[in-house]
Amino acid sequence: MNPWGAENVVACSTPAVDARTTLVLKCLPDGCSQQALREMLDVQGFHKLYNFLYAPTNFRKASLFGYCFVNFENHEVAVRAMSSLQEVSWAQFGGASIEVYWSEPHQGLEVHLERYRNSPVMHKSVPQMFKPLLLRNGKPVAFPRPTQQILPPKDWSRRQGAGARW
Repeated sequence: MNPWGAENVVACSTPAVDARTTLVLKCLPDGCSQQALREMLDVQGFHKLYNFLYAPTNFRKASLFGYCFVNFENHEVAVRAMSSLQEVSWAQFGGASIEVYWSEPHQGLEVHLERYRNSPVMHKSVPQMFKPLLLRNGKPVAFPRPTQQILPPKDWSRRQGAGARW
């Protein structure tokens, strides 16, 4: 199932042995947000070259766990991103640098769509800024509809009950 349609499939010139497209960025600085990650990726020259971004959130602390998943349009772009992002120094976060690895075992857009479409993080009570982001041509698009009932995240009800504001 290709969510973009056959006309948007990009041929990969490398052997099928290594067609990985998903990276995990680790050691994200404190205070980093999914929006800051998008801005960094775009500034680094990857605007419109990634189609999925998700930075898991600790709902008790209202902060990221310190890592995120990014799926790129094709393997060549992912390889370029792996090299380029290793050297990023974020001035806005005190010159913090990140570590970049292949996401294992979760690779490819379809895997991420199926992994998260029924996830508690997709519950209607969770603000959009904490949900996985699906992109087409650099713009957010609707995530595939869930195939089952979604319950809120475990720690979410406690956070909501405390009157938390995002």
